[in-house]
Amino acid sequence: GQRHFSFEIIAANNIIRYYAIVPSVLKEVVKQSIQSSYPAARIEEKREENIFRGGGGIKTIAGAELTLNKESYLPIATYEDTKRDANRAILNALSSVGKNEGAAVQILFRPAQKKWSAIAQEHISNLQNGKKPKGLGSGIGNLAIDLIKAPWEVPGEHEKKPQENAPSSQKQDEIQAISNKLKYPTYETLIRIIASSASEPRSEAIVGSIASSFAQFSSPQLNGFKINMLKDHKKLAVDYTFRFFPLKISSSVLNSVELASVFHLPEQNAIPSSSVERQLVKQVDGPAKLTTEGLFLGTNEYRGHQKPIYLQEKDRRRQAGYRRLPRKLPRFFRRSCC
Repeated sequence: GQRHFSFEIIAANNIIRYYAIVPSVLKEVVKQSIQSSYPAARIEEKREENIFRGGGGIKTIAGAELTLNKESYLPIATYEDTKRDANRAILNALSSVGKNEGAAVQILFRPAQKKWSAIAQEHISNLQNGKKPKGLGSGIGNLAIDLIKAPWEVPGEHEKKPQENAPSSQKQDEIQAISNKLKYPTYETLIRIIASSASEPRSEAIVGSIASSFAQFSSPQLNGFKINMLKDHKKLAVDYTFRFFPLKISSSVLNSVELASVFHLPEQNAIPSSSVERQLVKQVDGPAKLTTEGLFLGTNEYRGHQKPIYLQEKDRRRQAGYRRLPRKLPRFFRRSCC
């Protein structure tokens, strides 16, 4: 099976649903993780919705891929920075998808390579020591300047003096931001947006609306997402359907906090649209000790476990019984009770 994860938000038939596509060997681990973070969440194994609607064919599909705008070790703005739920803007954009239209946000990720952390640590070291990136021929240029200055300098002063390499406040903030990103697990990430409707301009408008909602993750001094519109409709449909993830995509790395800011299940009071599918009933776990005889009523299903529910004969008599009120009660009391 696949070696990466895919979190998806799909809008189809005026309903928005959340999906998690994971390797089969990690299915139970992911279930337990979701249930520990969202105890009231209901998890079902289902096939995802078909978003290719509208009857326009493959030519009416539009899509884009989001990658980081700067070096991958620079973090984006998270919920800790903005103090707001970024999921609301994404859901608002998806709620504009009408009947016979479909759209999806597909977030593919896998653990980042070990050498990525080494590159980030090297950048931090360069910032702390005040080193500048080496350009082509920079060593030759510095040597030529020293040779020109040498005849006019006093021999004692020709020796290099120790320089102050303390980074500026802006560089210190950058060092702190990169260090904070390295505290959490990191993942190579690819965000894909796709839409289908009756016409290509309408699909492009849907994709543009969804992509613009990711602008809230941009930090002027650090990092953000850039939008890469895709023109190959057939390749876009194939990549989305089979969740194709390029083997090398080290230019876009997010840590677990950044991923949680982009994708998470919304709280009940934080859902801006009625299009998000909700549970019609609340799930509760059945009693620990249950009878195995009597009238079969149904099955209690809670967090993947099923319990058959039976009604014993004595319980049936108790449920069918009734109590007769005495005739000597006052009239107003009988009227209120009967």
